[in-house]
Amino acid sequence: MIMRQPAPIREGIEAALDGVNQRVRRAFETTHERLAELGIPHVLIGGLAVGVHGYQYATQDVDWLVTAEKAFEGTTVLTYKPGIPIRAENVNIDYLTPEGPPSVIEAMEAALATSEANPGHVVVVPVELLVWMKLKAGRGKDTAAIIELLHTGQDGDRIRAFLVTAGNKKVLDRFDAAVRKAAEEDDEPGDQT
Repeated sequence: MIMRQPAPIREGIEAALDGVNQRVRRAFETTHERLAELGIPHVLIGGLAVGVHGYQYATQDVDWLVTAEKAFEGTTVLTYKPGIPIRAENVNIDYLTPEGPPSVIEAMEAALATSEANPGHVVVVPVELLVWMKLKAGRGKDTAAIIELLHTGQDGDRIRAFLVTAGNKKVLDRFDAAVRKAAEEDDEPGDQT
């Protein structure tokens, strides 16, 4: 059972889960509960996190940020620690560990520290870190999700300021292009009902 979350997080999670099929919903719940039982700090990332931040995203998997030390065994060849689900409800569960430039790693570790300090609660990646992760992946669907997030009123200046600290020109250029596209779409005449 998912512990009671602060209202904005709870509402965001419910909205995100409303946008996916029941298998993904149950996979999210199952893996969150299992990771909490195992004492593994975990932060929701990926498509479900996009939904929490305001754009329902019909993802087909569940993505978590975890610490390598708590979730994996080995050094040369990493294997999952016993009990960590890699599939639930026939849905893939993907895990990412902190990586990237120092400011990104610092933000990831801060989110994981929040998870560790609040066992049982769902911690969601901050939007600026989510945008970095989506733009780093470089897929068209991720860029489209960023454009839609910008349409929801996310603070583009705050996001851009974080991206500047990451120092990745390609990511920053992709974000600037997404901002321009979102502005163009806002300026297009359309149904104003």
